Amino acid sequence: VAVLSFLHNDITDAGWRVLASHAHRFPTLRCLRLGSMIPLMSFVCVGASLQSFRSLSSLQLYYCVFDDAGVAMLCGAFAFVALTGLVMVDCAMPVSGWVRVLQALTTQRSLATLRLCGCSLTADGGIALAASLRCFRALTSLDVSCNPDIGDGGWVAVVRALPRPSRLRTLRLSRTGIGRDGCASLCEGLAELPTLSV
Repeated sequence: VAVLSFLHNDITDAGWRVLASHAHRFPTLRCLRLGSMIPLMSFVCVGASLQSFRSLSSLQLYYCVFDDAGVAMLCGAFAFVALTGLVMVDCAMPVSGWVRVLQALTTQRSLATLRLCGCSLTADGGIALAASLRCFRALTSLDVSCNPDIGDGGWVAVVRALPRPSRLRTLRLSRTGIGRDGCASLCEGLAELPTLSV
């Protein structure tokens, strides 16, 4: 099994404990998709499951609401896996949570794809993302679309922080509240990133 998808399933704490205890049966698991049901479960159990899948390279989270315990679970899981892709779509957490997650994500030096679409990132979240980007030398795709509150303050920081030289090929910016200053910074950045398509 290379991909496990648990979208729209109300898995109980006991179910997650069973899954974690049988992780050795999935030595080739590369991609885990979770969504919708996370607020109904103990984050400790989910975290234990993630920590058990040492071969995991892609984590995809959809429509998840993270409280402080959920943020701690996610940050802790990064210590046990080597991700090449992280997808978070329509996920919600406090601004301080995004700062913690993005800081913890800097351990993922092989990260090639980062998608934070519709995650209510603010300018502070954009600044936190910028601080993390310097560590992502392998990044080829960044999607932060549908985050209208990032605004120019966040975007100027993000564009300035893009690694140079960069492997980045795709940057998705739809509905991110980018204005005049952000566009000016982006135009300057594009000149230094010839391989990038926006």
